[in-house]
Amino acid sequence: MNWNWTPARLRRLPRLTVRVRMTMLVGAAAILVLVPATVFGPNWVEQALVDDVFDDEAALQAELIEPLVGLMRQYVVDDANAIDAAQSAGSVSFAADARRRVFDALTDLDNLGHLDALLQATETSRESGVPVAMSDGALLAFPLDNHNAPSRLDFADLNSPVISVFNLFDLAFRVLGVELPKVETAISELGTTAETASADALFVGQSVAFATRTFGGTDFVVSADISNVNRSISRVEAILWRVIPLTIIVQVLVAWKLIGRALRPVEQITAEVREINAGTLSERVAEPGTGDEIDRLAVTMNIMLNRLEGSDNKLRQFVSDASHELRTPVAVLHSDAEVALRQPAQTEVEVLASGVLFEAKRLQRIVDDLLVLVRHDEHRSLSPSVPVDLDEVIWEEAARSREVAVDVGAVSAGRVSGTPESLKRIVAHLLDNAAHYASERIAVRLTTQADSSSTLTQARETVLTIDDDGPGIAEADRERIFERFTRLSEARSRDSGGAGLGLAVVKALVTELNGNIVVADSPLGGARFIVTFPRYE
Repeated sequence: MNWNWTPARLRRLPRLTVRVRMTMLVGAAAILVLVPATVFGPNWVEQALVDDVFDDEAALQAELIEPLVGLMRQYVVDDANAIDAAQSAGSVSFAADARRRVFDALTDLDNLGHLDALLQATETSRESGVPVAMSDGALLAFPLDNHNAPSRLDFADLNSPVISVFNLFDLAFRVLGVELPKVETAISELGTTAETASADALFVGQSVAFATRTFGGTDFVVSADISNVNRSISRVEAILWRVIPLTIIVQVLVAWKLIGRALRPVEQITAEVREINAGTLSERVAEPGTGDEIDRLAVTMNIMLNRLEGSDNKLRQFVSDASHELRTPVAVLHSDAEVALRQPAQTEVEVLASGVLFEAKRLQRIVDDLLVLVRHDEHRSLSPSVPVDLDEVIWEEAARSREVAVDVGAVSAGRVSGTPESLKRIVAHLLDNAAHYASERIAVRLTTQADSSSTLTQARETVLTIDDDGPGIAEADRERIFERFTRLSEARSRDSGGAGLGLAVVKALVTELNGNIVVADSPLGGARFIVTFPRYE
C-alpha cells in the first residue's frame, strides 16, 4: 500500500462538511477537557482530602504533642545531667522501657515497609537516626543500623521535623493490628489516656502516610490512615472512566443535532441562491431577522444580489444602447452599398467613398469608446502611466478643424501622469462636445495651482478648463451627462451623429488618472468643464 500522501492526493479526498468538522471539533474539545480532568482531577481531589485527613489527625494528636513542646524547651534551660540522674534513680521509671519500645516500633515499621516514608518525612537517614520527642521532653535520634543507644539532640539546634513517641507507638500499634485494650495499656504506661486513640483507626495496613504540622514553633511528623481516601478515589476514577466515553458520545450527538439545526438556515439560503439565475435576479433570499451571523449572511447575500441585478440591468441597457448606436452607421453603410449596386452608373465613387469613410470613422469612434468603457469597468489600464505634457496635447487637438475656433491663449505649461492616448481622448471629446454646442467661441485654459485639499505647500495640481458660449447645462443635469448614452432633451440635444458616449469616456479616463471633472457655468454664457489632474513633479 502506498502511503505517500501528496497535496494533490489529499485534495482528491472527500471533503468533510461544516457540520461534520464542527462536530469533530466538539468531540475533540470534549476529549481534551474530560480526559485530562479524569487523569489529573482525582489526584487533585485526593491531595485535598489527604490534607484534610492530616489536619484532623493533627487535631487529635495535639493534646499529646503540645505538652511535649514545653518539656523540650525545658531541656534547654535545665541541667541535662540532673535529668539523667533522676532517670537513673527511677524517678522516671518508664524511660528505659520507652526507648526499647521505640526501637521495637521502628523495627516493626521497617518490616512492614513504612519506615522509608517516615525517614523521608523526618528528612533523616538510617545512619543519622529518626528524631523522636520522648514523653519526658528529651529529643533522641534513634539509629536503625543497630540497636545502639540513641544520641541526644539539642532542641536549640533542631533543623529537621521530629515525631512524637505517642504518635510513633500509636502508628506501630495500628499497623500491627493490635487490639484497642493493648493500645490503652501501652498509652497508660506513657502517662496519658485512651481518649486519644480511635477505634476506627486501629488498622492501617499499607495506607500509611506522613505529613508535617507545626506545634509551638516546632515541626512534628503526623501520620494518618488514608485508606478510606484511596478507596474513595479509586471508586471515583473507575466511575469516571466508565462515564467519560458515554459523556463524549452524548456531547457529540447533541452537538451534531444542534449544529445541524443552526446550519439549517444556511442550507435554505444555499438552496434559494441555487435557484436564482440570470432571469431571476430580482428574487431575494429570506432573512431570518435574528441579528446573528446567519442573518448577516442573508443580508449580505441580498446586497450582493442587488449589485448583480443592478450590474445586469446596466449591462443589458449598455448592450441595447450600443446595439442601437451601432445600428445607425451600419444601416447607412448598408443603404449606400445597396444604392450603389442598384444604380452603379449613377453612383459617384468619390461621394460613395466619402460617405462610407464618414460612417466608418463614426463606427470606429463608437467602438473605440465602447472598448474604453469596457476596459474601465474591468479595471484594466491600457498602458502604464508616463509623464505627459498636457499643453502639447491641447495644442495638437485644438489645431484640428472644427466649425468653431478654439482659443488656447491661456494654456500654460502643465505636466501630468497618464498615457498620451487617454489624455488625447479626454481633450478631443471635451473640445468636440464644446464645438457641437458653441455659437462662436471656445476658450481653453491650463494652469497649475496649489492643491487646497493637501497640507503640503509643495503639493500642486494641474487644472484644465474648457468654456463655450452655447446654451449651457442645467444644474440638475450636470451629473447625468456623464452617464452612458445620455442625451439632453433641450438645446444641447441638437447633436448630429453623437452616440452619447463622449462625456462618459471622459469621466472614466479622468477617474483612472486619479483626477476629477465637474461642470459649472461659463463666463462666456455656456458650459464650463473643469478637469483637475494631480501634477507630475
